[in-house]
Parts: sequence; structure tokens; C-alpha cells
Amino acid sequence: DRETERQRHIETERDTDCEAAFLQQAHRMTGGMLSPFDAFLLGRGIKTLAVRMAHINAAAQAVATFLQGHPQIAAVHYPGLPTHPDHALALRQMSPGFSGLMSFELRGGYAAGRRFAERLRLARLAVSLGGAEALVVHPASTTHRAMPAAERIAAGIPDGLIRFSTGLEDAQDMIEALDEALLAF
Repeated sequence: DRETERQRHIETERDTDCEAAFLQQAHRMTGGMLSPFDAFLLGRGIKTLAVRMAHINAAAQAVATFLQGHPQIAAVHYPGLPTHPDHALALRQMSPGFSGLMSFELRGGYAAGRRFAERLRLARLAVSLGGAEALVVHPASTTHRAMPAAERIAAGIPDGLIRFSTGLEDAQDMIEALDEALLAF
């Protein structure tokens, strides 16, 4: 019967639509499926994550402490420093480490920030931070350059702000590279 066939087609189409909607919702909630190789890489990376993060945390603490005492630095924003306004909260929430991410403000404004980011050896210029290598960004000349200066500053992104992410490099090597770039101006 033609009508029965048509009805079955409509029901099959409706079931397919429901399954597709369910799969789309599941994908939004859980993300895409990993390929076998990506799953292998993820598993391998997780095995060494604690060791890598311990190194990154220790290096960031050393770098932040160094920067805090440098005459070219106006401010250091790192929750691992006792002078940070949320240090007590960070101690409760972030223990045993405070991550490898920090920001600091250079004396000398926009020109100093841009020059510093370009001269810093051992760290790559990047707009997205966090990785195995040290990364640096000067938001005023990169990620936020289209934003009017007054709005950017009101949003907490002054001209001399540098965002920095420590990597797996030796902490002393990072400090020496930072000091070299800071002494260049």
C-alpha cells in the first residue's frame, strides 16, 4: 500500500531527525570524538602532566619573583606572589602550584612593551598562551590593538602590559632572557 509506505518513510525520517538531534546535543555536551592516534597522544601526555606542571609552576614562581624586584617592572600579576591581592584564595584553590601564566607591566608604556616582546629570546610571540615552550604577548599591539586605548586601559590592559607563559625551559635560562630583554631599553 502506497499510504503505508509513505507513513513508514515519514516515521523513519522523524526517527532519523531525532537521532541526529540527540547526536548533535551529545556532541555539544561532550565534544568531538578523538581519533585513535589523538587518544594515544592524550593518554601519553597525561602520564607526564604532573611532572611538567610541577616544573612549569616552579619556573613561574622563580620568574615572577625575579620580575617583582626588577626596576623596569611597574607591577607583576601572579597569584603565587604573597603581594597578589588574591594570594590567600589562590593558596586554597590552586595548591600545589599557581600555573605558568602571569602578566606584568613594563615602565615605558606601549613602545617598551612592544620592544620587549620582540627582543625576548627563548620565548615565542603568540596570541594564545600555555604550552611546552615559553610564550609572550604584548596585548596592546596584538590581541587588543583594535580596541581604543582608553577602553583597553579601562578594561585593565595598560600599554606596557605583557602576558607571559613559562614553558619547560630552565627557570634560570628564562630569567636571564627576561633580564637581557629588560636591559635592552
